[in-house]
Amino acid sequence: MPRRLRSPASDAAAAPPPRVRVLRLADVLPIVMLGLTLAAWVAAGWREQSVAAQAAQQTVARTVDLANQRIQRHFDLAMGFGGMLRVGDGLSRSEFHDQYQTQQIAERFPAVVALQYAPLVPAAERERFEAAARADRSMAARGYPDFAIHPAGERPAYMPILYSEPVPTNPRIFGFDASWAPPLREVQERARDSGRPELSGLTALVQGGRAVLLRYAVYQRGSRVTTLEQRRGTYRGQLGMVLDLPLMMAGLLDAGEHRWRVRIEDIGLADHSSDAALLYDSAPQAGPLARPASPIERELTVGGRRWRLSFERDAGLPWLRPLPLAVATGGMALSLLLVLLARGFRRNYETVAQRERRSRHDALHDFLTGLPNRSFFEQTLARAIERAGDRQERLALLFIDLDHFKRVNDAHGHEVGDAVLRAVAERLQNTLRGGDTVARLGGDEFVVLLPQVRDGAWQLTAQRVRQAMAHPVSHGELQLWVTLSIGVAVFPEEGRDADTLLRRADTAMYRAKRGQPD
Repeated sequence: MPRRLRSPASDAAAAPPPRVRVLRLADVLPIVMLGLTLAAWVAAGWREQSVAAQAAQQTVARTVDLANQRIQRHFDLAMGFGGMLRVGDGLSRSEFHDQYQTQQIAERFPAVVALQYAPLVPAAERERFEAAARADRSMAARGYPDFAIHPAGERPAYMPILYSEPVPTNPRIFGFDASWAPPLREVQERARDSGRPELSGLTALVQGGRAVLLRYAVYQRGSRVTTLEQRRGTYRGQLGMVLDLPLMMAGLLDAGEHRWRVRIEDIGLADHSSDAALLYDSAPQAGPLARPASPIERELTVGGRRWRLSFERDAGLPWLRPLPLAVATGGMALSLLLVLLARGFRRNYETVAQRERRSRHDALHDFLTGLPNRSFFEQTLARAIERAGDRQERLALLFIDLDHFKRVNDAHGHEVGDAVLRAVAERLQNTLRGGDTVARLGGDEFVVLLPQVRDGAWQLTAQRVRQAMAHPVSHGELQLWVTLSIGVAVFPEEGRDADTLLRRADTAMYRAKRGQPD
């Protein structure tokens, strides 16, 4: 096949034109945008995770503070009642009951299961004390005929429950020695020695169940209690509370923190650890969290006990939260828009480029046969001559003219003539070597450029060209025989420039044509 010729402009620029660079940028930009979207999405997820971690620390601090506030309210209540028990003759049973009702303890402090008072009773005063308690008819018409300190047994002193609000349904609560067992005695002694409200661990109750007990010491009225000796010497009893910790801590977490779980455990005295006992669980029926974050633990020292607050939360997937999803959605939408714009730009560019290529092609090629035209061929010939001169090579130029072509047009019309020209162009292209060039100069004139030829090579090419025309050209039912006249000019013997070679080849062609009969 003959060589396809490059446009002269293609030799001038190796770099792609600006429009091509823009096109490449349009192709790459959506990919870059997708990469940036992915990076922004990941960064937003990490930011959400960091924000969630900071919010978690704030939630923990707020929850610990709230738990402390709730227990402190109950300490204030205990100290208020304890202060009234130290004023004047203290409080009678009916006065204790009236204060309980007046202050609306049941409504304001629903976690107080029982509010109790137990005086210190030396063993020597036990019988007198029991007799006085049985005879007390301030709250019951028949008094308390069955009142007795229990459990039974000889002890140096007793601390029987004398008042209890609300009035218990189990009469055995009255007279129960609140210091007979070691755990009860331990918290009672701490309260006595410190002068502050003290808490027990999780303790079994007389009426059944387990709860945390609060103890606040009651001292002799008017006494000084600034030293340990003074407090022990003037100790007269204790105010006690039975506390429902789950009820007290209910709603510790905000409604928006439903993915959280907090557990409160008692882990022993302030200066001594013991096995953990669960006091409160915000989600006792909940199963394991789907995606738990690292647990957070805090300790709270309250009432002489150490509480461990353990916080668990479902971290979820931070990349599926609103902000990262908004970033991803926005980035994907922008990327899709860029893809659509890039496609539109590419289609527009390809349309324009195709038109430009067609314009350039049409400017340099014959519209009928598709072969290079005279302008293109003359430029190609000039470059071939320059290369041949530099390399000291020979080239040949064949000038071809169709014999009696005017008769074809006159006899059969231009449509048939055009078909003959196209058939001749195709046969010439199929006959020549890969490095040869064929062009149409106009009308029925063709030229063939044969670079790097040796002696006699152009005669063989001319012979192959004539043999290609040995068969008629078919057009419909017509069979048209075509003959050629060929003139040859060789560089450098017959010319060293394009004009001279073309003129010599044209002259040679006319000599050959005159040698043929009409």
